[in-house]
Amino acid sequence: VKQALADMEERAIGREQSSEENLARQSFRKAMEMLKIGKIDKAIKFFDESEERWPAYFEVYFQRGRCYVLKNDPRAAESNFSDAIKLASGKKESKTRSKIRMGLARLYYGEAKVHFKKGRQAEYEEKLLMAIEEAKRAVEEDPKYADAQFDLAKYLAAFNLFAEALNILAKIIPKNPDFVEKLDHFDV
Repeated sequence: VKQALADMEERAIGREQSSEENLARQSFRKAMEMLKIGKIDKAIKFFDESEERWPAYFEVYFQRGRCYVLKNDPRAAESNFSDAIKLASGKKESKTRSKIRMGLARLYYGEAKVHFKKGRQAEYEEKLLMAIEEAKRAVEEDPKYADAQFDLAKYLAAFNLFAEALNILAKIIPKNPDFVEKLDHFDV
């Protein structure tokens, strides 16, 4: 009898957790809809609701990080991306971690460009190195992620590491001929 009651309680808890996960997914879908139409603050609100219901759902942190990039809040974006990486720690999530790491790398690269325009060389180099390191990690996580490789080459070229950048481009362009057009926009 005790075992039967324990089993019933366990099933009830499972249903409750499943219900919370379903509500979290609903909030997540609403957030994505708001993000698509440019309602960033509302999207963040729904991502927050989703997180409250299912704190282990790493995609919430990644997407909310993207919102903070759009709001020009790099610290909040960085925090969310970092949380997403920690939560996506399983081996099967390597492609997801790679995507998140590239979000972080692009954030750092954007900050580097701002420092460059303002003539702050030390800060520019620091953020550029951070972008390079995250992009390298992204490529390590998913070696087939061609966009990550392309961006890594761009960051390396911006840091005057042209030989490394060209080496990467020589490997990926034959498999991705559309990258040739992107070279015109290679803003180093």
